[in-house]
Amino acid sequence: MMTSATPALRVLYLEDNPVDADLTQRELARLAPEMALEVVTTLGAALERLAPACPPYDVVLADLSLPDGSGLELLAHIRERELPLAVVIITGTGDQDAAVAALKAGADDYLTKRTDQIGKLPMVLTAAHAGFHAIRERRTGTVHVLYAEPNVFDADLTRRFLARYAPSIRLEVFGSGDEALARLPVTSEEGVPSFDVLLLDYRLTGLNALEVVKTVRRERGLEIPIVLVTGQGNEDVAVQALRLGVDEYLVKHEGYLQRLPAVLEKLQQQVALKKSEREFRRLSQEFNGLLDAIPDSLMLLDRDLKVLWANRTAGALSGVATEEMVGRNCYTLGYQRTTPCEPCPVEQCFASGVLRDDIVPGPDGRIWDIRTVPLPDEQGNVAKVIELKRDITEQKKLELQYLHAQKMESIGTLAGGVAHDFNNILTAIIGFGQITFVNMAEDDPQRRNITAILSAADRAAHLTKELLLFSRKQPGERKPVDLSEIITKMEKFLNRITSEDITMKITVHEAPLPLIADRYQLEQVLMNLAVNARDAMPGGGEFSLRTEQVILSEDDVSAHGGKPGMYALLTVSDTGTGIDRETLPQIFEPFFTTKEVGKGTGLGLAVVYGIIKQHDGFITVSSEHGQGSTFRIYLPLTSATVQKEVLAPEGEVMTRGTETILLAEDDELVRNLVTGVLTEAGYTVIPAVDGKDAVGKFREYADSIQLLLFDLIMPKMNGKEAFDEICTVHPGIKAIFTSGYAPGTTPRKEAFNDGSHLIYKPVSPYDLLKKVRTVLDERFDT
Repeated sequence: MMTSATPALRVLYLEDNPVDADLTQRELARLAPEMALEVVTTLGAALERLAPACPPYDVVLADLSLPDGSGLELLAHIRERELPLAVVIITGTGDQDAAVAALKAGADDYLTKRTDQIGKLPMVLTAAHAGFHAIRERRTGTVHVLYAEPNVFDADLTRRFLARYAPSIRLEVFGSGDEALARLPVTSEEGVPSFDVLLLDYRLTGLNALEVVKTVRRERGLEIPIVLVTGQGNEDVAVQALRLGVDEYLVKHEGYLQRLPAVLEKLQQQVALKKSEREFRRLSQEFNGLLDAIPDSLMLLDRDLKVLWANRTAGALSGVATEEMVGRNCYTLGYQRTTPCEPCPVEQCFASGVLRDDIVPGPDGRIWDIRTVPLPDEQGNVAKVIELKRDITEQKKLELQYLHAQKMESIGTLAGGVAHDFNNILTAIIGFGQITFVNMAEDDPQRRNITAILSAADRAAHLTKELLLFSRKQPGERKPVDLSEIITKMEKFLNRITSEDITMKITVHEAPLPLIADRYQLEQVLMNLAVNARDAMPGGGEFSLRTEQVILSEDDVSAHGGKPGMYALLTVSDTGTGIDRETLPQIFEPFFTTKEVGKGTGLGLAVVYGIIKQHDGFITVSSEHGQGSTFRIYLPLTSATVQKEVLAPEGEVMTRGTETILLAEDDELVRNLVTGVLTEAGYTVIPAVDGKDAVGKFREYADSIQLLLFDLIMPKMNGKEAFDEICTVHPGIKAIFTSGYAPGTTPRKEAFNDGSHLIYKPVSPYDLLKKVRTVLDERFDT
């Protein structure tokens, strides 16, 4: 990869196949965005781009086959003009003859249009550019030759001949074998020799030619090409030299010097080709290693859906070694099918010739994201397809959980908003109903009707509470509690909820299970699950609860978003009708019920889910039709000490007073109710219809008002704004705010000082009078 300080390579890409050009552009943009690639589709267009004396490119990437010529013609043009450009030839096949022809013609490297080749394109282009300029800077000629020749006359003659007829060959002459070896590395690990060819005369002084060859090849392991020059009649020496590793030998006879340049250049090209092949093998191994490291299944398939290549993950999924997969149909691997899968993304890719991305369920229940990439041949027909397959089963599960959570949160927000108007209505119904009931004679026949009204209002208030519990907006008092103790104390109550033909079995953990929780909300969970179990066992059965302590790891809680650690596990089971597989994913959704109309609100399990989530726990369920149901509830344990519950005193009486109260309430029914309740209890009430009206009334009666009773949300000016304005002229005035919204759902988040209190509707007349008396009797520390 190029550093930020290195200029980006500018590449001219000659390619007439739009699919190949698009694939190469996208791969290069992904792997080496610092490279600039310009695509032309014809030889003529490429020649036009290269017409300037200094074309604005660093590397030319040319397809071998073109509609108006070939990449070799472009290469010849570049080399003939001696343009300072590296050239890489790209072919649609792995034809070695084409590669050799390209290298002989002066190409710096070549690449085939195979999937395992395109990925190394940035490295090939960078290496070609660097190698081209390194050769230009290092050489004054084409071939550097280390020439060991003891005969001064022959050495001089050879130098003169090459200087005149082959100026691309540069000689460095030494007289002995010792001097030649001194110019070469001692071992192959020390580096590559700075010479392209070693030229030896068999008549060397010091170490003879065969000893030099033996030392270079067997002792030092150098791969530099060696040419042995022998006199006439020295064929035995030549044969020995060939056995030791000499690449070529020449006999000093007429025409020897004329043959020498061709031999030296051929060897240099062979070295370059071998080096390129070694580099190709190295990069291929690295690239295959990279593909094997990919955690997704990757295969190359032909039109018969036979595997041409596969990475290690594909073999692991199929249960077959990757080398054994080659030549076998993909549908027989892992699935043991005799025909292709239906639908088959690979077949569809062959048919369409375009990239595809399909989500496909497998026969084993897993879900796969399958991406297919078509690979056209030189005629543009899809010859092969790459299949990239990823297991997204867990991802889909998490997506469903996320969508479920979003849906529940949306309905919860709606529930919190509806509660405002609903609670105002309930406040009026409950308040007027209780007042009417108290003032009626005990033998009044209408008392039964009032009792029914209050009972219905109480059920409505309970329904509102369930809605708020589901939306996680119901206020709760959390403190250390023992889960086992709560269950034990609820046993009698749960027995009354279930029928006589249902046997209850409770098994609690021997040690306390301390939680930070709202006791009443946990009791709500137990009650809802008991009702659910009762309705599932109309003919009787067994209802069991069991508590225990468990340790959950990171893997155990990852799917639920919890934290690893110590948990209390509450297992609630019944032997009822059970839940079928299609219904099971919906049971925690609000308003979803399988009961008859009028038999359930569909909020029971939704409330359970909301409470458990609110307590940083999670719940799972296992059930089959006709096999009963088992709910497992996990709640995080705490190290806090559980305090004994202190019961509230009984026999409280209605409170009274004589103070003046400024009441601001925009709902007329609630305003009339509260006015009547307070007046009946002895208070003087100044009513106001909104916050602005309340400020005006306070300015008029400021000296006589001891308490503000303001609805929090009102038109024109809300209760908090009215209170703040009043405090500017009468700081320290006592105030009580009321709200039909659930905590945390008010349109504005208001902060209250120590002189104000907040109560939530619906509130009974008795609770309201008690709160008013408590606030009026408070004393502020000075």
